[in-house]
Amino acid sequence: MLDQAYAARYINVARMLWNASEGNPSGIPAHYLAHLDHTWDDGDISLVRCLDRFDCSEEVTDLDLEEAIELLGKVNPEDWPDINNIETISIDDLLFDSEEEEVKNYTESEHELSEKVEKVLTHCIESVFGEKIAKVRTVNGKYFTKNGQYGQDSDGSFKGSFEYNGYKFSFQIYPDESGWSVSYRLNPESLDSLPPIPPDEGKQEVQERRNRNKGWR
Repeated sequence: MLDQAYAARYINVARMLWNASEGNPSGIPAHYLAHLDHTWDDGDISLVRCLDRFDCSEEVTDLDLEEAIELLGKVNPEDWPDINNIETISIDDLLFDSEEEEVKNYTESEHELSEKVEKVLTHCIESVFGEKIAKVRTVNGKYFTKNGQYGQDSDGSFKGSFEYNGYKFSFQIYPDESGWSVSYRLNPESLDSLPPIPPDEGKQEVQERRNRNKGWR
């Protein structure tokens, strides 16, 4: 449970602290960074509390920063010096090393391409949804395949489903005048599993199910 709770919040907390630092992460208070400390059940650790020691070039984007935070969220302590001995962490080097590892282990196959598509769509949806999501799949709940153009329709949009806290959502990622937009909605079967909405105070009538569907028709 502690691992799940940490995984669900650490990226958002780190991003908030980074933005609040306005380009000077070394000024982030230590007691704020202490909330990002975590040891996983399998012995891995998080180095996100070293956010105040991040060093990056001006070209690093918000997406690069988030990827670096995610890479440091769970690492083998044997691969790193003691956290107190880490002076700086280069985001550029971290991302470069990650790409090198991906290239080294990469073999061109439909399954691996499907996983890459799923990862890209996951990051895209999470940037709008604001929480970690799971099981990004096609509309029918299948893995993305080449035959299905990896979830992309002829109009350029991506459609599919994802899960969050046991609830299933439908999503669409589509190009528009400003770039790309993301929309999502709770699926009807998940809507049915939501707990009943309590009646308003002073009303004796129990709200009917149709009131909970308002806005989803």
